[in-house]
Amino acid sequence: MNKEKLKQKFYLKEQRFPPSQRIDDCFFTCKNYLLSIQPFDFLNKIKIKYNCPYAIKDNKNSPRVFAHTLHEPDRICVFEDLGKLYKKYLYGIMLHEFGHIIADHYFIDHSEDLANSIMKDFFHLTIKYSQDIFKIEFLNKRDEIKINKFKKGK
Repeated sequence: MNKEKLKQKFYLKEQRFPPSQRIDDCFFTCKNYLLSIQPFDFLNKIKIKYNCPYAIKDNKNSPRVFAHTLHEPDRICVFEDLGKLYKKYLYGIMLHEFGHIIADHYFIDHSEDLANSIMKDFFHLTIKYSQDIFKIEFLNKRDEIKINKFKKGK
């Protein structure tokens, strides 16, 4: 998988904010939205972890992997390049990871499909995959607008 092709297609051309700030904003926006629909207590405990050695290794092995969960309880570990992606991919990946954590609390299964189904069935959000070799999660524009209403300060 060619990392340069991935960057050309999914990375912002210019960045007004540092990647970590974009990730934090996305994380809190998603979390606020999820809590507004289903106020699960454990959602308040979920945190972001930067510089996880496993996330860095995962991204080296597969450039389409920007985040993961479940090796530490209630943590979404991120590779900082996540914050360089266009917003629809940033949201899609972040919400997908929240789906894994929710699955961990309620189900035995932690599959990719279940993480996305949880977002659809519990939170009315549709996560799709790019139709190319990268298969990167994304959120459609309608759902992105819905989520944006939960940004801090709005």
